Amino acid sequence: MAQRILGGLFLACIMGLMTTSVSAQRVEVQGLVRDDSGLALPGVNIYVDEGRVGTTTGVDGTYVLTLPQAGDYTVRASAVGYRRQSVDITAGVGQTVILDFVLPEVVIQSGEVVVTASRRAQLASMVPASIAVVSSRELDARNAVSMDEALRYVSGLQMQDNQVNLRGSSGFAYNTGSRVLLLLDGSQLLSPDTDGVPLDIMPMTQVEQIEVLKGPGSALYGSGALGGVINVITKDYPARPTTRLQAYGGAYENVWRGAWKANWPDGGEDLRWFTGARVDHARKLGPSLGGWVSLSYRKDTGYLNFQQTWLYQGYAKLGWTASPKLQMDLLLGGLYRKHDSFLFWNGLSDVLNPGALALRSTSPSGSSDNFSNQFSFLPTIKFIPDPHSLITSRMRLFGVVIRPIDDLTGETRPVSSGTLGVRYGAEVEYTRLMGSAGTLTAGTSFDANTTKSSFYVTSDGDRLGNQPEVAVFGQWEGQATKEIALVAGARFDFYRVDAVQSVTRLSPKVAASYTMGDAMVL
Repeated sequence: MAQRILGGLFLACIMGLMTTSVSAQRVEVQGLVRDDSGLALPGVNIYVDEGRVGTTTGVDGTYVLTLPQAGDYTVRASAVGYRRQSVDITAGVGQTVILDFVLPEVVIQSGEVVVTASRRAQLASMVPASIAVVSSRELDARNAVSMDEALRYVSGLQMQDNQVNLRGSSGFAYNTGSRVLLLLDGSQLLSPDTDGVPLDIMPMTQVEQIEVLKGPGSALYGSGALGGVINVITKDYPARPTTRLQAYGGAYENVWRGAWKANWPDGGEDLRWFTGARVDHARKLGPSLGGWVSLSYRKDTGYLNFQQTWLYQGYAKLGWTASPKLQMDLLLGGLYRKHDSFLFWNGLSDVLNPGALALRSTSPSGSSDNFSNQFSFLPTIKFIPDPHSLITSRMRLFGVVIRPIDDLTGETRPVSSGTLGVRYGAEVEYTRLMGSAGTLTAGTSFDANTTKSSFYVTSDGDRLGNQPEVAVFGQWEGQATKEIALVAGARFDFYRVDAVQSVTRLSPKVAASYTMGDAMVL
C-alpha cells in the first residue's frame, strides 16, 4: 500500500514538472490595434502562419496571443476594409512581447458586372459613364418589395408614382411616355400607351441586381433612353431547390396637422395600412434546365388621400442550356392592379388631398383611378459561334389593358372607354472581341406599337395607333493607352408616327475615360 502511495506521488511530481516546463516555454504577444485616426479596432484577426495560432481583438482593440514556444514568428493583423499588416518578431522563453498595430483604411473594389452602358458585360470601373448598381444583398437588407423602394437610395434619381427623373434631365413626363428606359435582362419594356415606367412588372425577390445608367443612352437604346437606362438583371435557377415565403405589414401615421384634417374622410384619425405577401420557388428541372416562379399580393392605402393600390402579380423564368454554345431563357409575367394615382395636391392648406383645375367647361381632378392588367413575354437566345464572338437575339411582347373607374359612381368602365395596347418587337446583336483592336457591338431592332385608346388619338383622327420603328446601331470600344479608354458609336432610328407622318433620328456618341488609380476613374 505504501509503495502505491509513493508511486503516485512520484508520478504527480513528474507531471507537474512537465507542465511547468511546457508553460515556461510559451510566449505571449499582446498589444493594441488602431486605425490611422487613432481609434481602437475591435474584431481584428491576429495570427501567425507558424503553428496556425490566432486570436481577435476585443471591443477595446486589445489582444493577447499565446505562442506554443519561443522562436521567430511573423505576426499578422487583418480586417475587412483595412490594409493587412505584418511584423517579424523573435520571442524568447518566458518573454511577453508588446506589439501594437495601426491599420490604414483601403477602398474595396466590388467588381460588379454591368451590361447596360455598352450592351455587353464589363466591370463598372471600365465603363465611361456614371452607373449605380443595387445588388440583391441590398434589396434583402432593405426589404424592398417594389421597384420604387429599390431605387429610392440611388443618388440623382427622383420618382413620382411610375415617373422617373435622372439628374433632372427629363423631368416627370405624365401622359407623354417616359424618357428613362426600363430593361429586363436587356429586353426593352416600353409601355404601349403613354404611361410611365412599368415599375411593378418584376418581383424584387428574383432580382440579382439593378443597374442605373445616369445619362443619355439614346445612341444604343433609342429616344426612350434620353434621360438614362434602368436594367433589371434577374436571378438564374439554383443548384438546389429553394422556397421562400415573405409577409409584411405596417401603417402610415394618422394626419396630425389640423388644417389637413378638415377635408379628410375619417378626420385623419385612422392609420393607413399597407400589407403584402409573396411566395417564390426555384429549382433545377434537369441537367441543363431550370427555373423559378414568384407569386405576390400587395395592398397599400398610401399616406395621401385617394392613393390606394391593390396588386396581384405572377412571374416565372425558364432557362435551358442546350449546349456550351447555345443558351435560351424565357421570362413570363402577368399583373392585375387597381390604382388610384394622386396627381397634384389641393393647395398648401390641403396637401394630402387631390386638387382640381377649372379649364373651360371641364374640371380635371388631381387623381386618376383605374384597373390595369399587364402581361409580358420575353424570350432570349444567346449563341457563341467562336471564343471571341457572341450573338444575342431578343424578342419582346408587352401588353396592357386599362379600364378607368368613374370618379362619381365608382363603377369600372369598359375597355372601350380605356386602353388596349400591345408593344412587340425583336432585336439581333453581335459582339466581337478584337483583342488589342478593341470591342465591336452592332445590331438592328424592330418594334411596333398597336394601341386602341379613348385617351390618345393620332393626328389623322384614328384611335387605333400602329407605330412601327426600325433601328440600326453600332459601337466601338478600345484602349488608346493603358489609362485612356475610348468609345464611339451611333444609332439611326426610323419612326412612323401615323399614316402621314414619319420621323428619323441619328444619335451619335463619343466618350472617353481616364483611369487615375485603382479607386478612381475620370
